[in-house]
Amino acid sequence: MDRTSRINKKLCRELTDAMLEQRGGVNDCLNLRVVSKCLERVADHAVSMAGEAVYLCEGEDIRHAGRERSNAGRAGDLESDSTKMNSGEA
Repeated sequence: MDRTSRINKKLCRELTDAMLEQRGGVNDCLNLRVVSKCLERVADHAVSMAGEAVYLCEGEDIRHAGRERSNAGRAGDLESDSTKMNSGEA
């Protein structure tokens, strides 16, 4: 899971909690969830476009390059995110 996906999931959890706490703001929270998901998709498209640009300019396909290395780093990120969430820092 990339950073924008983690941010989107965290925001969705926070908005769900807000909806449960204050019933009057449900419509606003739902709208923010849609906006958050759309921004995540924009980020995904930007990454795809950047990969295409690198391929067109340099002839190098970077779409899956370094995935094993970055997945190893993400495991540590997820652990630190989980620790922060459990301690109330996130």
